[in-house]
Amino acid sequence: MKKFQLPKITLKGKAKRIVVKAKIKSPTIMIVAGVAGVVGGTVMACRATMKLKPILDEGKEATNDIHEYASSDEAKEKGYTEKEETKAVVVENLKTAGKVVKLYAPAVAVEAVSIGCIVGSHKILTKRNVGLAGAYAAVQKEFKDYRDRVVERFGEDLDRELKHNITRTEYKEKETDENGKNKTVKKSVDVAGDGTGYSGYAKFFDEASREFTGDPEHDKWFLMRAEELFNNKLRTDGFVFINDIYDYLDIPRTQQGQTDGWVYDAEHPDAYPISFDIMNINKEANRRFVNGYEPVILLDFKNCRYILDQI
Repeated sequence: MKKFQLPKITLKGKAKRIVVKAKIKSPTIMIVAGVAGVVGGTVMACRATMKLKPILDEGKEATNDIHEYASSDEAKEKGYTEKEETKAVVVENLKTAGKVVKLYAPAVAVEAVSIGCIVGSHKILTKRNVGLAGAYAAVQKEFKDYRDRVVERFGEDLDRELKHNITRTEYKEKETDENGKNKTVKKSVDVAGDGTGYSGYAKFFDEASREFTGDPEHDKWFLMRAEELFNNKLRTDGFVFINDIYDYLDIPRTQQGQTDGWVYDAEHPDAYPISFDIMNINKEANRRFVNGYEPVILLDFKNCRYILDQI
């Protein structure tokens, strides 16, 4: 029985793979080549400058010779006119200029190609970023449509439970009834999963912020006022980037915060408000902060999404 052998990758296949990898890494290759070219072009220009003085001196000497000849008796005898003198000077200057251009041409060419590489790299990255933004917006829209269908069919409660990984936990508690008898009753409470209920926008409001005081009551009202402030800004400006909120709370900006935020929907003004998720009773840490037992809170910014395509 003949053994089955997998076909080996041919040189043509390897070449194709190299080409594809080069295309993928082309922005990096072009920017490195561009920077190297700029440096190399500068060095070439400096070397050319060292050779410039002899060329200029030669041109100046030739021009002086023309002027001396024009003022000589020989030139006067031959009827050498001022117009001919001027023409000869212009021709000599053009020759000198040509030599200077030829001297600097390699450096200029290298600089031009280098700048072209840098600009080309920027264009490629811009196109890729546009494509990524479009793909991100499409995925986000599909996810939003999916959640809307879940809400429509199963209700908001189930949607909230699935999104935040909320589970119902049962526990026993002793109570005294109206007759003074002790009895054990079963109770249940919704508990959010440990950390899984937070989005990628979540940030701690703690000592790292200059707006943080450590007084839960003061900080709670500060955050609630900030939430109200930015909801008003959303209605007046039509949009809010999450980096704007980070700035207000003295929280470091993020790259995603330049593209994500909220857009006001005039037809559904209360559909997607800005929420810091402070009053989420399903999170024990939030309850402790609201009740004044915990000075730090992990803020989560609800309804935040990619908005550049909606502004």
